Amino acid sequence: MATDVERLVVRLEATQRTFEKQLAAANQSANRRARQIETRFERMNRTVSHSAMMAARSLATAFAGGLFAGGAAGMARGVRSVVSEMSEMAKVIERVGLSARTFQELQFGFELAGVARDEFSKGMEQFTRRIGEASMGTGRLREILDANGVALRDQHGRMRSNEALLRDYASLVKNAGSEQERMTLATEAFGRGGVAFVNALKNGATGFDDMADAAAAAGGTIDEKLLKKAEEFDDRWAASWRNFEINGKSAILTVLSVMDDLGPKTDDIGDAIGNAGIFLEAALNGYTGSNAVANAFAGQLVLIEANEDSITILATDVSEVEAALNGYNGANAVANAFAAQTALIEANEDDITILASDVSAVEAALTGYLGSNAVASAFSQHLALIEANEDDITATAALVAGVESQVDNFYASGRFRVETVATQSGATATVGISAAASDGSPTQPAALLLSSTAGGINRVTVLADQFVVWNGVDTATPFIFQDSIAYMEGARIGTVIFNQLSSANGKLVLKGAGTNASLEIFS
Repeated sequence: MATDVERLVVRLEATQRTFEKQLAAANQSANRRARQIETRFERMNRTVSHSAMMAARSLATAFAGGLFAGGAAGMARGVRSVVSEMSEMAKVIERVGLSARTFQELQFGFELAGVARDEFSKGMEQFTRRIGEASMGTGRLREILDANGVALRDQHGRMRSNEALLRDYASLVKNAGSEQERMTLATEAFGRGGVAFVNALKNGATGFDDMADAAAAAGGTIDEKLLKKAEEFDDRWAASWRNFEINGKSAILTVLSVMDDLGPKTDDIGDAIGNAGIFLEAALNGYTGSNAVANAFAGQLVLIEANEDSITILATDVSEVEAALNGYNGANAVANAFAAQTALIEANEDDITILASDVSAVEAALTGYLGSNAVASAFSQHLALIEANEDDITATAALVAGVESQVDNFYASGRFRVETVATQSGATATVGISAAASDGSPTQPAALLLSSTAGGINRVTVLADQFVVWNGVDTATPFIFQDSIAYMEGARIGTVIFNQLSSANGKLVLKGAGTNASLEIFS
C-alpha cells in the first residue's frame, strides 16, 4: 500500500500550500475595495475548485499505478473509444480528399465486400498520393489514366475531385478484359492491398451508388461537423490525460525523494502511518453507440512524523465520485463530486501551525449537444487556522462558496465569503458577496463588501452601476454611478445641510459656510 500513502502525503502538501496562499491574501483584505475582493473571489474559486478536482484524479492515478493497476487506464480507453475512432476517421477523410458522407458510404460498402476498415483507409491514402504524382506527370498511374482517356483536370485546367476520379477508375476496373488486369489496375491505384479492392469495384461507378443506398438503409452517416468536433475533443482529451498521468507519476517520485531525505531523521525518534483506500469502477461500451463509465475513489490517511527538531500530525480523508457518458446522440457528458477533509498540526522550536479544513466541489459538463457546450459547478471551503511563534499569534477562520454556469459564451457566477482574522494586536472581519454575468465580453460584477477593523472604521462598500429600491410593487433608481460621478434622480429630500449648492448648468450657486452666505446668479 505504499503508493496510496505517498499520494495522500503529496495531496496534503499541495493543500497546505494552497491554504497558505489563501491566508496571505486574506491578511491583506480587510480594507480593500469591493473590486479587489471580487478579484480575489475569482482567484479563490479557480484555485480551490481546480485543485480539488485534480487532487482526486491524481490520487486515483497513484492507485491505478499500484494495487489497482489498469483501473484508470481502462476507464480512459473505455470512455475514449468512440471519440478516438471518430477523430481518426476525420483525420483520414481530410487526407484522402473525400467528403465525410462519401467516405463513410464507401467504407461501409467496401466492408461488405470484404475490405477491412483500416485496409480501406490505407488504400484510399495510396490512391490520393498516386493521383498527386500523376498530376505532376509521374508514376505508373499517370500512364494508365492517359491510355484509357481519364482526364485529371477539367476544361478549365482545375484538378477534378478525388470522388470523380475514383468513380472513373472504378469503371476502368469493371471494364477490364480479365481478372488479372483488374488486379493490376487495383494494385497500381491502391497499393499492394489493392487486390482486396477488386470485388468492391466490380460494379464500377454504379456500385458506388449501391453502397450509398446500403449505408443509408443501415442508419446513414455521421455529420462532418460532428466528426470535426470529435477530432477537437479527442485532442483536448489526450492532452488532459497526459497531464493527468504526469501529475500522478511526478507526485509519486516526489514523495519517494522526500521520504528518502527524511529517512535518517525519522529513524531518530520514529514515525507511524495508517492508511486505507479503495477505487471502484464500472464501464459499459458500445451500447446504442455510446460508452459509459462510473467510478468512485476514497482514501484515508493518518500520519505522525517526529524527530529531534519537529513533529507533524496529520489526518486526512479524500473521496470522489464520477460518471461519464460519451457519444450519446453526438454528445459527451460528465458529472463528478469531490470532498476532502484535513486536520494538521506542525510544531517545531520556532512556531506551531494548527489547520483544519473541509473542501468540496461538484461539476457537471455537457459537450456537443445541440451544437453547444455547457458547464455548471459549485464549491465550498471551511478553513480554521492558527499560527503561533515567539512574535505573534494569528487565528484565521474562513468560509468560501461559489457557483458558476456557462453555456457557450454566456457565463454567470456568484461568490460568497466570510473571513475573520485575529492577532495579539488587532482583528478584522470581512463579508463579501458578488454576482457577475457575461455574454463573452468583459463584464463588471455587482458586489457588496462589509468590513470591520477592531478600533477602526466599519465600512460598507458597494460595487454597482445602479442602486435600485423596490417595495414589492414599484421600483426606483435613486442612485446611478457613471463616469466616476454619483447621480441622484427622482428623490424627495427634506432638510439639507450644505456648504455649496450649484446648478448643473453653473448659472446658480448658493453658498453657506461659517458666518457667510451668498446667492449668485449668472446670465
